[in-house]
Amino acid sequence: MITAVTERRALQGDAAAHIVVGEPLRRVESPAGSVALFPPDRIVAYAVRSGTQERFFIFRTLHALEHGHVALPGVLPHVRLLLAARRPRHIRRAQQLLQLAAAHGRPPETLDDAFYLRAATTLAARVRIDDIVIGLLAQDTPQD
Repeated sequence: MITAVTERRALQGDAAAHIVVGEPLRRVESPAGSVALFPPDRIVAYAVRSGTQERFFIFRTLHALEHGHVALPGVLPHVRLLLAARRPRHIRRAQQLLQLAAAHGRPPETLDDAFYLRAATTLAARVRIDDIVIGLLAQDTPQD
């Protein structure tokens, strides 16, 4: 099942959305903006801003709808949500988490779902994000 993710630039207070991590199969233009098309089983990090509110999501695209799938703004069909952040500090930490994992030789697409689910519980922690990433990577088994 192909997943469509809409990217759009904000125009006079309109909502904006962009892909932070994820390489689509292709992009098509639509009246709402650019639409990135992803195959099943891909990790995507997606930022959405509406007015002053910003949200950040990390999700996996699906082969078929499954129990627990969720709808996200600008994303069709539903996906497996792995991490969601609303507070600016949590969003920064989630983005740093992706960057640090890649710096340790583990790009986002190689990390399993359990890594992201564990990471989601650490966003509010008062521990350095570097220490969290090292601990999480030690628990994660690489996917081939």
